[in-house]
Amino acid sequence: MDDENKHQDKKNYYFDLKEAATDIGLALGAKEKSIASAKLFGKTLFNTALFSGRAVIKTGKEALEQKEKHINTDDDKLKKLKEKGNIAERMAASSILKEREAEN
Repeated sequence: MDDENKHQDKKNYYFDLKEAATDIGLALGAKEKSIASAKLFGKTLFNTALFSGRAVIKTGKEALEQKEKHINTDDDKLKKLKEKGNIAERMAASSILKEREAEN
């Protein structure tokens, strides 16, 4: 699958917020505007949750890869990685250090 198709697939999961905002402008009366506003709010909330969930899954996968990569790294290097690494490296280092601490 090429990059354009991947981008299109991801785009299909999200609600179109421009359309929802346009619906507010086209709504007549307070009741219709309230309903359209609530729909926009719900769609925004859904899009945010979907984006956040995907980010967490991606970071979790990266953390597992980093954990496998650093499993034999000594404690001092892991402590430095825990302080200065990216989020996946920090998660992996923290996990390894906790496991080692539990073993002792």
